[in-house]
Amino acid sequence: MDAPKRRFTFTVEGKYYGSHGQTGLPVIKSYIAKFVLPSQEAALSVIVRFLLKPYLTKNYEDFASVRTHRITSMDTEGRLPDPKANQMAFEDMEIADLSDFCILNQIFIDPYKHKNFEACREQVMRLYQSRADEKKMLKKTGKDIEQREVNELLAMNRLEPLEDDINLGSQRIGTALKNRGDGRAIETVGADRIGTRAPAAEDTPPLAAAPAMEEVPVDNDPALTAKAFAEGAAKNKKAVEDIFS
Repeated sequence: MDAPKRRFTFTVEGKYYGSHGQTGLPVIKSYIAKFVLPSQEAALSVIVRFLLKPYLTKNYEDFASVRTHRITSMDTEGRLPDPKANQMAFEDMEIADLSDFCILNQIFIDPYKHKNFEACREQVMRLYQSRADEKKMLKKTGKDIEQREVNELLAMNRLEPLEDDINLGSQRIGTALKNRGDGRAIETVGADRIGTRAPAAEDTPPLAAAPAMEEVPVDNDPALTAKAFAEGAAKNKKAVEDIFS
């Protein structure tokens, strides 16, 4: 069965590192981007590998490097998925039903892209079950309620949650970015440089390339080794026990 004609519009949100003048401080900014794809298969991977950096380079003048990315919404153009797919047992689903199920639940797998339909259906089932189990565990531990309360507090104070354990105030960031002055070229600096001005660049001659080393085969025959050892000792006119002195 051929795949129906559809297009998918994905909204991706995240943070990026921006160029930041002469302060030497890392600047983290937010972005929102929209991308159109012909399939939902591995959507985030496709966007990050091929589309995200060109988009940010074009639309954000101070863009230097991507920090985070996540899909926040997906819209379908063309034939809309049938909601009945959510009521079907997995073993009863045909390829069109499974495709609709993936779209309805934002599971970024396109059954039409897979040669083995049975394996694809099992993969979707495992992923969906894993997601359901995770939601149950969050409810059981109360962490979902706690997180909602924390999000409300942050929003009330116009703050955003920290991501990836990065806190510039306590200098827990592994690397930061500094600007060389051209608005684009960047390099990494260690955590000890955060909050300080970047040192002036020094003209250091490039290191000479190390000469290529030729591998010599080693013969580990004990008899040959002993013979070479003895010959070396005689040539240097030293006792065997003094060779390594």
